[in-house]
Amino acid sequence: MRSRKKLGLIIAATAAAAIAIVGAGAVNASLDRDSDDLYRLLLASSDHPAGSLIDSEMSIEEATQKPLPAPWGMVWSPSSCQNFLAESVPTLFESKGWIRSTDRTSANFRHDNHYFDMVAEVDAGVDLKQVRAAALSCSDGTLTLDDTVTGKIRYSEVPGRELPDAESLTMNVEISFPEAKNAEEAAIMAKYGYGSGAAIDIIKKELLILIGNLLYTVLSPDAEVAQRAVDVFHENATK
Repeated sequence: MRSRKKLGLIIAATAAAAIAIVGAGAVNASLDRDSDDLYRLLLASSDHPAGSLIDSEMSIEEATQKPLPAPWGMVWSPSSCQNFLAESVPTLFESKGWIRSTDRTSANFRHDNHYFDMVAEVDAGVDLKQVRAAALSCSDGTLTLDDTVTGKIRYSEVPGRELPDAESLTMNVEISFPEAKNAEEAAIMAKYGYGSGAAIDIIKKELLILIGNLLYTVLSPDAEVAQRAVDVFHENATK
């Protein structure tokens, strides 16, 4: 259970939102890949338009064994606002895969410039309808920092590009905080990368694609970057 919670928190950094389901298929679904094989399906960091934001890379196995990055005084309500993937894909944490992201422990970490992507081979399969339902149950959620500052987190469904031989989901996530009431609240917002006290409203794009039992998800402040990452993964996974 402890490892499951750790990876859930790492994935929660995506702050995923709304989903649109388009298409279905199963290409190369039964191949037995290891984590390195899965890594090679991704858009290479050296060629990635968001490459400068990728400074943390690890396998899913490594992620479940590492201590939680600090700080973690973050409480989501309902729980799906934090763990919609964990709740809808129960075997995700036993899967082979890879995670890349902007390092949350960096002093310069900011949620408005945070990148995340993950590939996983889920042997038990993924039901994207369940993923969609879990995400959309956070249509009017809250995010509280250090039991003091509370903002809103909203998942909303948006259209997405159809890709052949794949199921795909396109998501928006909006996180907003009111202006800090005092210096303490401003410091807490800064601690978690949510500005320095001014009111904020952050909207990011998250895309998911499923090819057989291969699940790929990417979160980016730039929708074009997210789509490029998905397109490269789709091309590599369907060769």
